[in-house]
Amino acid sequence: MAGELHWMALADADSSPAGRWSVAFPEAWWYPACTSSDLRRRPHAITLMDLPLVLFRDATGTARALVDRCPHRNVPLSRGRVQAAG
Repeated sequence: MAGELHWMALADADSSPAGRWSVAFPEAWWYPACTSSDLRRRPHAITLMDLPLVLFRDATGTARALVDRCPHRNVPLSRGRVQAAG
């Protein structure tokens, strides 16, 4: 499909349960999270390296990423909305 990113995982030969996958992700690298056309002002929830993230564009159109969890109410930020005032 056009505009989609695909990833491959390497099978972990030492794992006993069938169907387990293991991938080592260096944390200091940049990873594509979504296409630019998918990123709008509405929050977009993704999971990258087992970390829930919320992606959105702020009032100036700058792409932003945050951990998808409100520190005050412990709910996903992706369920909210982006406001111009922040």
